[in-house]
Amino acid sequence: MSSTLQKSDLFPSDTEYFADEEFISSSSLSTFATFDIYWNPTYNFVEFLNPSQPKGKELQIGKLVDIVLTEGKPLSQVASRKMSATELEEECDMREIDIAERRKAEGIKGKATMAHMKRWLEQAGMSFANEVSDEIYQKTETIIETAKKMQYDFSTTLMQYIKECECQFAIANEDLGIKGKFDFFNRKRGRISDLKTCGNLDRLKKELIFRNEINVCHKYTRQLAIYQKLAYYQTGETLECELIIIDHAGHQMILRIGQTALDLAWEQIEKDLEVLLKYANKEVTDYAICLDATRHEPGTVVQNALEVPAEEEEEEQLV
Repeated sequence: MSSTLQKSDLFPSDTEYFADEEFISSSSLSTFATFDIYWNPTYNFVEFLNPSQPKGKELQIGKLVDIVLTEGKPLSQVASRKMSATELEEECDMREIDIAERRKAEGIKGKATMAHMKRWLEQAGMSFANEVSDEIYQKTETIIETAKKMQYDFSTTLMQYIKECECQFAIANEDLGIKGKFDFFNRKRGRISDLKTCGNLDRLKKELIFRNEINVCHKYTRQLAIYQKLAYYQTGETLECELIIIDHAGHQMILRIGQTALDLAWEQIEKDLEVLLKYANKEVTDYAICLDATRHEPGTVVQNALEVPAEEEEEEQLV
């Protein structure tokens, strides 16, 4: 199947896409609706209006990997590893920059600082743009090297698959008021692939999969459900959706999300959008989250949703 899906002309570049405030994205919706282990939603309109800015090394690594693999830029052009004073001195020596002569010429008293050496190295053509820690740089390198060696299917490597795809494919639907940007859109295979990096693959699998079923309320499942529906409303085509996951240690997995899971995720998203619309139309004017507790008799054991009752476990073994 060869898809007829077209990019949105509303977002000619990433700048316009991320600056846009008219459309809702999956990430902005995830700030509004969160879910407990029972899949019950909690709506936070205050967070939706004033979202906190995500931070952390995982986010930095993910962004760097995204740029390298979707835009085809080498890591050395995207980021530079933060260097120590000793490393800067060694780099000056390699580039035949005489530190003593530079200090004398510029009237620098005492030792040359890291700022001095960086300036001299920049004059020699070295870039210090987007400096990151050694840990972030090394983990990003590990993920990129893993991607380069990774097999996508029996006859295709991941890098060959990426070459088949249109990358950073932005799309929007004005009726839904939603936008999305696919990491990889494979027109020939009729498939949307989203690249995810994480600290630990096993931990993410526990969040995404329970008893061999997909968590339909996980933000990654909901993200793909939105992408699929945006494509469907434009073309009437139901595209396959998958996650390509690589963790910081180089473990990898390709997880294709089944249609039932995507349909269930979209059903919940529609309910969430209805609630969000009520806030936007001022039908709901109290922004506080109101939660209570269930009264239990003393000594009652409240079962965790992720635990399987012993009776049920035994019945399954008998079958």
